[in-house]
Amino acid sequence: ETIPYEELIKKGQQLDRQNPSLYTKLEQDARNDSLAAIIYTSGSTGIPIGAEHTQHSLVRHLFDKPIDLNPEKTRYLNLLPLAHIFAYSMNIAIFAWGGSVY
Repeated sequence: ETIPYEELIKKGQQLDRQNPSLYTKLEQDARNDSLAAIIYTSGSTGIPIGAEHTQHSLVRHLFDKPIDLNPEKTRYLNLLPLAHIFAYSMNIAIFAWGGSVY
């Protein structure tokens, strides 16, 4: 099922009103080895393969911050598909560091 972004936000707000401690509980339950995403290859060279990524494998690099970003000016143009781990990782990093992704 596909829903508009605004509806997703409303559902999240409703869930937060119904169970205000849920986010904190989910955050506390997450471990470094918890599954965070499965990124599939395109299958263009064979059978598609899903690579499992943990919380640690996707967010560890956020603590290194190799570049200094200005949230008011930083813009990142993503040309790679989100099925590509570099694009996926960079989107997470740029958002976390305060930049914008286009």
